[in-house]
Amino acid sequence: MKNASYICPALTAFAEDGSVDLAANRAFWAHLIKGGVSGILISGSCGEFYTLTHEEKLALTKACVEFADGRVEVLGGSGCNTLEETIQLSNEMLDIGADGVLIVSPYYFSLGDDAIVDYYARVAAHVHGNVLIYNYPQRTSNDVNAHILSKLLERADNIVGFKDTVSEMGHTRAIIEAVCHTNPEFRTFSGFDENFIHVLMAGGNGCIAGLSNVFPELAAAWIEAANNSDISRMEMIQKAVDSLMSAYDISPLFVPVFKRMVAKRRVPIETRCRCTTLDLGKEQAIAADDLFKTGEKLLSTLGTIK
Repeated sequence: MKNASYICPALTAFAEDGSVDLAANRAFWAHLIKGGVSGILISGSCGEFYTLTHEEKLALTKACVEFADGRVEVLGGSGCNTLEETIQLSNEMLDIGADGVLIVSPYYFSLGDDAIVDYYARVAAHVHGNVLIYNYPQRTSNDVNAHILSKLLERADNIVGFKDTVSEMGHTRAIIEAVCHTNPEFRTFSGFDENFIHVLMAGGNGCIAGLSNVFPELAAAWIEAANNSDISRMEMIQKAVDSLMSAYDISPLFVPVFKRMVAKRRVPIETRCRCTTLDLGKEQAIAADDLFKTGEKLLSTLGTIK
């Protein structure tokens, strides 16, 4: 297996007036780094990138790069709906020190395979750094499959990784198989926590997934167990993660669920999200609190909470 990597797609903390709260975000990143994640992704889906301005994405990325100070990898989510803005934001993020940029495909309309190949090839040709593709067909209506990726890698040598947010592990395995023999340094991640070990066993690198926002210690424990080939502990953590995956289903928008659970770690983050004025309902809040308690008990048993 490759060395395991569990990157956190970080939540974004907002102030009461709805602005980005850099102080609260720094406190949150400290929680992630202390917990032992491999890296931090700024302005991903968990970070509500679709509600952030160009300037806010840059400010968050710059602040995180400076705060991390080389302790963990920092990626910037730079995918926009126009080619020009994606290229501009990507290069600006790289210029301020991001280790790479994660680029989601244009979203809303399905573009077709040829258009997706053309889009990413043009982006990669004008971005002066590491590009990772973010595949999330449930949200974008575009699926970057193994055939498309193979075509892209023939045209761009700075496409160095892939986040595959699909429930079908066979899709991710096909991505790995399409590149592993010719490009062993290529990095493949699942977008779902529960597939961390499955991706590693198939020859990938791990995951970029949301539960690490709440329990980064769990991510660190899984990384350690995988890198030490501790099968028994890997199995125990898999069961713990499986028990926590319902966090994604408590509310149609799972971000406030994660924020509520993170706040219980004494991290100064509010549950408010920009894309809705509604907070969690009473039953949803109770379900989130109950799941958090379950997670704490599981992780205490595993000895990962410090």
